[in-house]
Amino acid sequence: MFIAHGTSIQTTTMALIVATLLGLSARAEDRLRLRLGTTAAKEAQPKPPRTPRPPDLRGTIAQLTADAVTIETPTDTIKKEWTVPMEDILEVFLDGEPEELRSARGMVASGDGAAALEQLAPAEAGDRVASWDQATDLVKAERTFVKAAANAQVAIRTGGGLDAALAGMRDFLRVHPRSHHVAFAKEVMGDVLARMGRPDDAIAAYATIATQAPARRIRAAGLTGRLQLDRKQLEPARKAFERAIAVESPPGDLAAALEKREARLGLARCLAREGRAADAIVLARQVLSEADPADSRGLALIFVALGEAQQSAGDKNKDALISSLAVDEVHNGVPEAHAEALARLVQLWEKENHPERARNARQSLEQNYPNSSWARLIREAAGS
Repeated sequence: MFIAHGTSIQTTTMALIVATLLGLSARAEDRLRLRLGTTAAKEAQPKPPRTPRPPDLRGTIAQLTADAVTIETPTDTIKKEWTVPMEDILEVFLDGEPEELRSARGMVASGDGAAALEQLAPAEAGDRVASWDQATDLVKAERTFVKAAANAQVAIRTGGGLDAALAGMRDFLRVHPRSHHVAFAKEVMGDVLARMGRPDDAIAAYATIATQAPARRIRAAGLTGRLQLDRKQLEPARKAFERAIAVESPPGDLAAALEKREARLGLARCLAREGRAADAIVLARQVLSEADPADSRGLALIFVALGEAQQSAGDKNKDALISSLAVDEVHNGVPEAHAEALARLVQLWEKENHPERARNARQSLEQNYPNSSWARLIREAAGS
C-alpha cells in the first residue's frame, strides 16, 4: 500500500490545525527507529556515537507491509530510499501522530495495556475526539491497533472481556491485513485464545506468524513452547523450544539471535520443571554470559529464568534470591518479568525465614501487578 502525502497550502494548513488539537509532535516526518546491531543500523550509522543509541531513518513512508517498511529519505547522505525488514525495526513513528499515541504504543510493546489506555485517554476526550477524523489513514490505523492491543492485554491479565478483545484483534487484522503490526497482532490474538482456554486455536494463530524470515519462524515455535509449558505439557514444550533453536539463520541476523535467546530460556525453564535443574542452570548461565550488559530487558528475562532454575534445585535459594533481586532492583522495566521476580521473592524470603521482606515483596506485587498471574499465584498460596 503506497501512502500519498498532500503538499497543498490548504492541506498543510489543515494539518497544522489538527496538530494543534491532537497535540502532535512538531517534526513533520515519518521515522524508523532501527534495532542496534542489525545490518540496516550498521549501514545507517557507519560511525556509531560513543554512547550507542538506535539510529533513525527520517523521511516519508512510501510502503508498509507486514514484513517490511520502505521509507524515502531525500536528505540522507547514504541512501535516498530504504526498505527495512520489520525484524530490524524497533518502532515506526508516523508524521501527525499525537504524543499520547506514541507513548501508549510503547506501553503496549512492553505488555502494559492498562497503562497504554490511561496514556491514550486525554486524546480520546473532549474536543480532541472529533480531531481524529482529520488524521491520516495511517494514524487512524495506528490508533485502532493500540486500542485493540491494549484492551486485549487488559483482558488477558484480568480474564474479563476476552470475547470483545478477540473480536477487536480480528477486526484490526481484517481491516489492516498489510499493517506492520500484523505479526504482533496475531501473537496477541493467540494469547487471548490461550487465556480463553482454546490452546489449539492459540497455536494455530501463532503458526501464522511464521514467514520466510527466520526470526518469525523461531518466534512462532517459541510461542507454542511457551503455551505448552504454561499448560504443564513439558515434553511437547521442550520439543517446540528445540525446534525454535534449530531454525537456521544467517550470520549477523540479530532478530533471529534474540528470538533464539528467548527459546533457550524457555528450554531452561522446561528442563527445570522436568527435574533437571543443573542442566537448566548451565543453559541459563550460558545465555547470561552472552548477554549485552546494556540490554536491561534481555537481562530481566534471563535472570527470571535463571532464578526459576536455581529455585527448582532446592539447595540454591540464595542464588535464586540474587537473581530475583537483580530484576526487582535493577532490571525492573519488563512488567511480566518483574511480577515473576516479586512472586519468587515472596516464596524465597519465606523459606529463608525473613517474613518482613516477604511481606514487602508481596505488597509490591499487589500494588504494581494486582491482576497478574503471579499475584494470583501468591494469593492462592496464602489462601486469600
